[in-house]
Amino acid sequence: MDSSDQASLREVFAQLFDANPLPSLVIDARTLHVLDVNAAAMAAFGYSRNEFRALKTSDLTVPESQEQESRLRAVREARSPTTRFGPLNYKKKDGSIMRATGTSYIVEYAGQSIRVAMLEDITEQEKLERQMRQAQRLESLGQLAGGIAHDFNNLLAVILNVTASLKTRLGRFESEADGGEVVRDVERIEKASHAASRLTRQLLAFARQDATPRVVIDVGEQIASLSELLRRTLGSHVRLTTATTPDLWRVSMDPVQLEQIVINVAVNARDAMPQGGILSINARNFTVDAAYARTRPGMKPGRYVQVQVGDSGSGMDKSTLDRVFEPFFTTKPVGQGTGMGLATVYGIIKRLEGHISIYSEIGRGTTVTILLPASTEEIRVEERPEPARRPTKSLTVLLVEDFEDLRNLFVEILTAAGYRVLPAPDGAAALDLARNHPGSIDLLLTDVVMPSMLGPALAAELRAERPTMRVIFMSGHARPMLSSTDTLPAGTPLIQKPFMADELLAKIAEVMAR
Repeated sequence: MDSSDQASLREVFAQLFDANPLPSLVIDARTLHVLDVNAAAMAAFGYSRNEFRALKTSDLTVPESQEQESRLRAVREARSPTTRFGPLNYKKKDGSIMRATGTSYIVEYAGQSIRVAMLEDITEQEKLERQMRQAQRLESLGQLAGGIAHDFNNLLAVILNVTASLKTRLGRFESEADGGEVVRDVERIEKASHAASRLTRQLLAFARQDATPRVVIDVGEQIASLSELLRRTLGSHVRLTTATTPDLWRVSMDPVQLEQIVINVAVNARDAMPQGGILSINARNFTVDAAYARTRPGMKPGRYVQVQVGDSGSGMDKSTLDRVFEPFFTTKPVGQGTGMGLATVYGIIKRLEGHISIYSEIGRGTTVTILLPASTEEIRVEERPEPARRPTKSLTVLLVEDFEDLRNLFVEILTAAGYRVLPAPDGAAALDLARNHPGSIDLLLTDVVMPSMLGPALAAELRAERPTMRVIFMSGHARPMLSSTDTLPAGTPLIQKPFMADELLAKIAEVMAR
């Protein structure tokens, strides 16, 4: 091969090197100085070719652990012709970090050993993998939390109602020393039970197993109505700003859930700004395309309303961000937080098939971005119902509840209120009872989740046979056992466990008065 052919070949190799889509560096194998780079490396790192030539590989790598330091040392000391290394952290010119794996090989050129290193940017890949692992971990925690909360709701319903009955019967001892102490102890039980009830509702929200019906709302109007409450909650040391576009798409959700989302995120932001700061809440329309959705597990392309809550607080490190949605995880001192705020927010948003992400830097604040699926429905103005009155005649209630103590308690409450009660432990028994009952059945009061047959299926079958029968659902948790894409239809009569006797009787009176 003559000199002109060699020159042509070198030119071809130079073009191949520069056109390689992977960032590639030519390095002095002895001193580790950068000799040359291709166009992809300049684009990835932000340095010009001349700026690169003033650097060593140690100027580009940033070990964040002893393990990574050992990996770097092994790469620098490697004498094998071909070395596979990474993942490692590389610092770009703007200070941001790129995670990359690489392959390097030694070639002899002009009597000098040089190493060619090709890097593969895996920053987004690792981010997606972390999101997937976090989603799987939270899904498992949600299933556990939902099961615990469901069982606790049944127990709390019994405790709360029996405690209320005891309190009433012990009232006559209030003036006596011993009796007064007993009443105070019962009140303590009642107070603790109500606190436990609030906690189980938060667990159900995290587990996406509450059964709250939805309505179509204007997010901008809801945020505006919350502004005054937020200002009182945040305190005068935090300046609140809100901005929403006037043409926001509608969202189908419970307005109370939006309030929970905004307040929980805002309170977390306030706690990160003990010396004061700025909290901003913005809402705008946002269209998610297929490329955007692919980088966010479980997300679907479509129209969303984006709510962003940003603060100028202390920020969070990576280890905190990885666990921020876990129930009971908190960085606050003992007694200053349950760790359920962001877990509740996460559960609500996932149940709505939305998305939540958090960007945070230590000392630079935090931005929480929430995407809520837009609805094509119009906002409906609900007519205010007339006050419910108790029925004037005795009505027959088919009661279906699989937890025996709770079923017996409901029988006592309904019987004392003048209702005839047909109790059944599950759907199959309820069907037999109804079909063998010669008279009318005015109301089906059924749990949603039961062994062998769900409440909605039981209601549908009985309503086909008794079309005038009214239905009220009771729920300790509902979502996992219903359809995978929907909840109870809007307007479905539902009473959430645990509830008190007066709440149950009022709900029955309301439904029967319609």
